[in-house]
Amino acid sequence: MQKVSGYTIIDPYNKFNPKVFSRTLVFKPGELYNRTDHNLSLNRLITLGVYKFVKVRFEPGDSIQTLNAFYYLTPTNKKSIRFEVSALQRSDNATGTNFSINWRNRNLLKGAELLTIAVNAGIERQISSGVNNSILTAGAEADLYVPRILAPFNLNTSSAFVPQTKFSLGYQLYNSTALYLLTSITGSYGYIWKNSITNEQQLTPININYVQPTHITDSFKAAIDTNLDLRRSIEKAIYFRLDI
Repeated sequence: MQKVSGYTIIDPYNKFNPKVFSRTLVFKPGELYNRTDHNLSLNRLITLGVYKFVKVRFEPGDSIQTLNAFYYLTPTNKKSIRFEVSALQRSDNATGTNFSINWRNRNLLKGAELLTIAVNAGIERQISSGVNNSILTAGAEADLYVPRILAPFNLNTSSAFVPQTKFSLGYQLYNSTALYLLTSITGSYGYIWKNSITNEQQLTPININYVQPTHITDSFKAAIDTNLDLRRSIEKAIYFRLDI
């Protein structure tokens, strides 16, 4: 049992950092009961994504004018994995398949963080106008969601949804045997917050994409010599973008 910021935390397996509760709960020790704050606290605990069930019970305190609130939190499964296999057939004689693995780790650092890792690979083959082209794709992406704003400024977090800071890193390979090999590395850092269930805002101050084309075939080189737009599509480049 620990006491942090006026809260008494009973966590025998030490699964959560006690600061999670002081950041999430709108109810503060010693404050007057408010139905709105009661609902906000419950909703914020649920939307953290680390609890399967959330229940609260009130009991009279030491005096007739006080209430003690007891929050019973049932953790959800910390880790999960999902496999997906898909197949495609298009009207341009292209057929292929794709395989992906998605892994999730909830409460990664005991602060209700969410880490997702997705790995995918696919192959597509197209026979058209006498051209036999195979397309191989592979990639991986890791996203880390931290349930608070990591920034030098303060942001009001008293809404029904806990704001998040998102870190993302990805790698993608695209190999067209008849055209070129393209590799791409992406990285981003930003914020996500919601005012309602249907209203979500995202701010991404850092978004970097590095693109590297190699193994360009002679036939594709001849095509890009006369097509500027086609040439720009595979130029080596670093992109910076601000998303609001």
